[in-house]
Amino acid sequence: MPASPAPRLPFLDKARGIALAAMVVYHFVWDLSFLGLIDPAIRDTLLWTSFARLIAASFLILAGVGLVLAHGQAFDRAKFLRRLARVAGAALLVTGGTWLVFPDAFVFFGILHAIALGSVLALPFLRLPFWLTLLAAGAVWLLPFLVQSPAMAAPALIWIGLGDRLPNSTDFVPLFPWFGFLLLGVALARLVDWTRFAGPEPATRPGRLLVMAGRRSLLVYLLHQPLLFGTLWLVALVAVKQPDPEARPFLAACRAQCEANGADAPTCTRLCQCAVDATRSEGLWASLLRDQLNDSQRSRVEAISRRCAEMSTLR
Repeated sequence: MPASPAPRLPFLDKARGIALAAMVVYHFVWDLSFLGLIDPAIRDTLLWTSFARLIAASFLILAGVGLVLAHGQAFDRAKFLRRLARVAGAALLVTGGTWLVFPDAFVFFGILHAIALGSVLALPFLRLPFWLTLLAAGAVWLLPFLVQSPAMAAPALIWIGLGDRLPNSTDFVPLFPWFGFLLLGVALARLVDWTRFAGPEPATRPGRLLVMAGRRSLLVYLLHQPLLFGTLWLVALVAVKQPDPEARPFLAACRAQCEANGADAPTCTRLCQCAVDATRSEGLWASLLRDQLNDSQRSRVEAISRRCAEMSTLR
């Protein structure tokens, strides 16, 4: 006889909704920076990367709690396999979609991949004492700091998280250390009787919206980024100044040389655009393109380049 379904807990659905709202905010800003509508450097700041890690950790903890609530009393194999198929299928959709849009940085092991695999690996912990699960979570968190091997950075193994480098991916959530957060959720669910906090449905409209989103979290996850990115991409076509055809070859060569010298892409983009604007304003652009600068003009272009480099690194 199949196990009776676990009761819905509005406060957990609301927690998922809050995590989804934070994720939408993060992706909104990420899309703005990627499309050039705001400073691209914001994506690499400590505050913003910490925000992303907090969101990923919250999803994994909630997945661990949900796993115990759904199967902690009696394991329902059919129910588990249906959910696993949905999450794994959604993960494959994310991989395929990002490969089409970002072929050099597609998501091959992101948050959905981590939840799918972590849910399978966490099954033995549903019956183990919570303290043993906490110890396992700690070991999973600690291992990447103790083991970093070039061999584990091979394409077939890098998803494990024990390699000595990070792959180029827009969302990378490797097994180590992130599986530790899912185990933390399992331990918390075993430690606390969550049904005591079931409570009523939220009375406010924002609360009800968060609960509704939390109950359809996979659908919201799949749909929000295509809608956000597509809308902002259309905005960027109008709002972002596109380089004219005459300047494109110069800008491409300038950025390539700048990045080869060790500067990051946003700094190189600012530096090269600055050089184009400044040489045009001083009447040197045509001679620069034709490589017909005299000694005086060449000295002036070099001075412009130095000034642009200083201004670009100060931003």
